[in-house]
Amino acid sequence: KVARVQYEYGKLLQRAGRVHPAREAFERARQLDPGYAPNLYSLSRLYASLGQPALAAQAADEFLAARQRHEPKAESK
Repeated sequence: KVARVQYEYGKLLQRAGRVHPAREAFERARQLDPGYAPNLYSLSRLYASLGQPALAAQAADEFLAARQRHEPKAESK
C-alpha cells in the first residue's frame, strides 16, 4: 500500500514537470514493492524520457516479469 502511495506521488510530480523528484518517488516505490507493475512501467517511461535507455530497459524487463507473474496462465488444450 505504501508503494502505491509513492507511485501516485511520483505521477503527480511527473505531471508537474518535476521529473527528478518523480524518479525518486518511483524508485522508493520500487524498493517497497519490486513487483508493482504500474510503477515499473512508469519508471521505464521516465528513464526513457531522460535519455537513460539502459535503466529504462531494466525497468521495462522488471515490468514484463511482474505482469507475467500476475496474469492468469492460459490453459493448454
